[in-house]
Amino acid sequence: MGISHSANFTQCGIEYMKNPDLIAKYGYDGPTPGIPHNRSTQITYHGCQEVCGQGIEFYPWQITSATITTWILPTIGVLLQAPFESNAFRRTFLAITRWIGSPIASLSYTLWNIRVSGKCATIVDMAIKYEDRIPDPDSDFASIRDSFYLLATMNQFTMREDASRRKEAEGLLRIVLFSKDLRLSKPDENLKEIRRRYAEELRAGRRRSVVPVFISTLWFLFSLVISIQTAFGSIGENSTAHDLALGLLLAWLPVMILCSIIDRNPVAPRNMRKKLNKLIDKVREALMDDDLRAQYLKTFRACGLQKQEELSSWVIKISAQAKHMDNFFTDFAGQGRVRWHYGAAGKSHPILSDIEQCYIAERGRDWLHDEDEARCELVLGETKRGLIWFDLREFWQILTSFLIVFGTILGAWFLSFFTPTVGLGCRSGGYTFFTVIATTLMLCEMLVWWRTSETSLTDTVQSKPMNPRAPVPTPVREPTLGASTKSQLAKTPAASAIWRKWCNYLFATAESGAKEISTKWHASSARERWNCCFFRPFEIVNTLWLLCIIFGQTLGAFQNCDCMTSSWGTKHGYMDFTQWNTTNSPWTRWYWASGTGIATATMGLAMVYLVIEWCTQSHLNTENYTHAVRGLRRTRRFKRMTQPFSKAFWSIANPFKLIGRYRHGPAASNVAGQRSLKWTKEVTYQPRLSSIDQEMTDNTSLPSRTPTEDSSSQLLP
Repeated sequence: MGISHSANFTQCGIEYMKNPDLIAKYGYDGPTPGIPHNRSTQITYHGCQEVCGQGIEFYPWQITSATITTWILPTIGVLLQAPFESNAFRRTFLAITRWIGSPIASLSYTLWNIRVSGKCATIVDMAIKYEDRIPDPDSDFASIRDSFYLLATMNQFTMREDASRRKEAEGLLRIVLFSKDLRLSKPDENLKEIRRRYAEELRAGRRRSVVPVFISTLWFLFSLVISIQTAFGSIGENSTAHDLALGLLLAWLPVMILCSIIDRNPVAPRNMRKKLNKLIDKVREALMDDDLRAQYLKTFRACGLQKQEELSSWVIKISAQAKHMDNFFTDFAGQGRVRWHYGAAGKSHPILSDIEQCYIAERGRDWLHDEDEARCELVLGETKRGLIWFDLREFWQILTSFLIVFGTILGAWFLSFFTPTVGLGCRSGGYTFFTVIATTLMLCEMLVWWRTSETSLTDTVQSKPMNPRAPVPTPVREPTLGASTKSQLAKTPAASAIWRKWCNYLFATAESGAKEISTKWHASSARERWNCCFFRPFEIVNTLWLLCIIFGQTLGAFQNCDCMTSSWGTKHGYMDFTQWNTTNSPWTRWYWASGTGIATATMGLAMVYLVIEWCTQSHLNTENYTHAVRGLRRTRRFKRMTQPFSKAFWSIANPFKLIGRYRHGPAASNVAGQRSLKWTKEVTYQPRLSSIDQEMTDNTSLPSRTPTEDSSSQLLP
């Protein structure tokens, strides 16, 4: 038949099967997985091109419209609930291409933010006893709740590059968040009250619209149920199978959007950033004031002599750097929209890790019992620990994000690969290509992060103070092409005055633009160059590739010889004219069920986890304190009932048996040297006695003991 703009495989099959000459010439003799071999109905790839042509048999409008209503519209509805920024088209475009083009990396950052906010909520919960009445809004507990909410909010913003490399910047944030004795420049201002006011304003500015996210997610799930029922109701019909595969291919998207109800972006990120910077500036001004700083140092006497000396020395170092820490937070980076950002709480300045390591994990439940001691430890932290470029616990988020994306796409791959013609074709090959690019981008991000972090860590040990206003040395450059050509034109006697002026104008404009680009390029860091020249282009390419797969399946563009013969990765492909539209293979049901089960289970477990996190963290984010108290009570009851399952899960999930191994009490587990707070109902901490007290206790013997003394003696270690 030759080349044609459209194909009709039904008519082509009839012509082939009734023509012995075509069967003898183009009949397929190779392996046919899943279906019996029949030369009279099976044609080679080259035979398909010759007999049926190289055209496409697009789907009729009935099938296309069904795909649009079943998958395209619900997917658009889910995507419209993404946490976009208002009046920021470029940032929105880059965010979309990042979320879709590199879903594994984006999801890992978002899951890490969720873990950080979840840890903040757990620390607040564990601050007081389980059975005690939750204190009123003016209590120290409420103040700590505000502090950790501010920390979770700060985690969504990027810090200045020079500030992020300094341990003193972490110390400044500790004072901002946890100190209550620092007097501010204005006599009528109180740091504790300012934190409370700012926390209320930030909670009020937190983006709402959680209900539309749930509705769009339910719409997607409803479409998935309909597609599953249609596919298994007409088992063997290839168009319904590939339609279901399209939904499973995109099943990770509602999971990513559902993450935004926890890692929630503010209504006005710039306004929120200004408020956080204003809070930090108030503390900076107070620390740079000699009188206020001296008064602040005197308050450390309650911390003990050793802690007083450490705190005083540390605060003096922070004060020396405070003048260089203006404009502390620079951009909004929530929901994984900024590469290599793990926030103030859990990355370059591991505030949460430090306060767990030095105090909270050991104390466990009721760690705020001695509030003065607790605040001393929270402000001081571990000053000698240094900065870390990576927390091994982040591998859990990376692994989880990979399993979510890979599991849903694997389900789609099963349906398309094992639907006759069995093999790697345009659909399954397209899914594979998309997954490979997404995985490669994630691995490359890790590699670039690791290589560039070595330089960053080396810079932190330098004693040179930060000074962002210092002039950047300009490198000496060779004469530019524009300058050299312009000088040659000036020397050409035949050039007219008008032509010379016009050329000079063009060259001046081009050279000015080139100089600006060159200046930005030389001033940029290695990460910025990788981001601009490698990651963004490949994310855009991968996004376009996924769009091609979606529209190709919707329109039926894969209905051609190249795709239907499943010839990817093999020398010879084939097509069975009795199987290409509707298959009767007995194995089809099992392959379809396996793929559907893998994808739906992966998506379902991820959604259940996110809904649980949203519920258990709500007490930290809720604006109304009464509602927050009610939410905390419900969270405690839920965690108490599910604690055995949580312990069993972690004991099975951790191959190295590090998570769940308790150190310094059941509330603290040691993970690669890092103690982490674990939720418990009971108070597990027992104060250590001094050697003198221990000796007196051991040498004291009483002839009889009262019941009170017996109960007291049980507290001794």
